[in-house]
Amino acid sequence: MFVTECEGFSVYQFVWRAINSNAYVVCGKDSLLIVDPIDSEEFYRFVQKQSVQYALVLLTHSHYDHISGLNKLKQIVLDCRVVASKACSDNIQTPKKNLSNIADAIISFQERVDHKAEIVNLAETLVEPFSCEPADETFVEEMDVVWNGHNLRLTEYSGHSKDSVCCIMDYKYMFSGDTLLPIPTVTRLPGGSTARFWEEDMPKLEKLSEQIVMVFPGHEMPGALKDMIKVNVKPARYRGRNKV
Repeated sequence: MFVTECEGFSVYQFVWRAINSNAYVVCGKDSLLIVDPIDSEEFYRFVQKQSVQYALVLLTHSHYDHISGLNKLKQIVLDCRVVASKACSDNIQTPKKNLSNIADAIISFQERVDHKAEIVNLAETLVEPFSCEPADETFVEEMDVVWNGHNLRLTEYSGHSKDSVCCIMDYKYMFSGDTLLPIPTVTRLPGGSTARFWEEDMPKLEKLSEQIVMVFPGHEMPGALKDMIKVNVKPARYRGRNKV
């Protein structure tokens, strides 16, 4: 578990060892804000320790490594309000669309190409295809939510996947999912689009570069929005095109 101190609250970060995806938890007086619940015993124990009956759960997109703990979380916290884009809510309901049907192949490939990552025994990270119930509340394009006195603005992005969302908390902290990482954004998975990333997502992110003080990504460690933008080098074919 890693902890980042923000203005008036702490963000607890948990990592799913299978593919190094992040879940984030913010503790309120009698409830939790949870972004992308993962299948991690450390994550489950932390949530149980808070002894709350309500959690607001935000999903940044439908890929299995960002929803792997959702079903068990609902058993731990009986009142979970899950909020996601309409497309994400639709996709989490089937193994093919949430990619859990090919999870083992993705994990195996990552282990072979990422020499910096700790080698993980595949037997320990076996992912059976799974599905989740639809979100309790969905939206298209943009939505504002208030939790424990904090403003949350959810906005759709579509480069990494058509169902991705970034959440800005209190106008300065961003939970970016896989839309923006400290490594180049992956746009070649099913539903992703390099064109959408550069022509739609990146212009929106660049406009936020002076506003956002910290980004909590779906993988790797939190950092500055400007630094994460810099690691994405625009392909020549997209240079000079008009921004949206």
